[in-house]
Amino acid sequence: MNDFMAILPLAIFFLLFPTFICAQSVTGKVIGILDPQTLHIRDATRGDHWIRLGGIIGPPSRHPLREKAKKNLESLVFGRTVTVEWDRQEGNCIGRVEAFRCRKVGKVFLDVTTDVGLELIARGMAKHDRAHREFQSTPDRTQYAETEERARLRRLGVWGVKSTPTRQPSVISKKKKRAGQKKRK
Repeated sequence: MNDFMAILPLAIFFLLFPTFICAQSVTGKVIGILDPQTLHIRDATRGDHWIRLGGIIGPPSRHPLREKAKKNLESLVFGRTVTVEWDRQEGNCIGRVEAFRCRKVGKVFLDVTTDVGLELIARGMAKHDRAHREFQSTPDRTQYAETEERARLRRLGVWGVKSTPTRQPSVISKKKKRAGQKKRK
């Protein structure tokens, strides 16, 4: 019983903070920007890594600010050395020819203190990814949410653009209109 009591605090710690167990890091130069939340970096051994900024969601493909968000990320990190602390990968990474489909997900630091994802949220070029918040530490989750709220209140970037529907009317609604027109004749 004493052995169990000695191990219990350590077990609780690792259950509450799982990223400390499996977090890895890679440092390299940013050589490409795939989209507003994905970087292509090359490490010192000339190995290529595709990194998705964890904790954020960039503007979707048809959003009016998507290109601006991508350019913003590019101006922030392109050609510079970054450090990535990653804890998971997206996609099936075994035997992939298209390596960019297998992205590491984590926090990207421009220097010791600048969190790139947090900076993009502060500029209004990204939103906090609440769907995957379980992968963030509690302090990061809180900081990302508070930064997003400040950007939203100031109507920066994606928060200042009025959303317009981009979908065409559905086929069902067109059929209903046609049916209504036939009855009137």
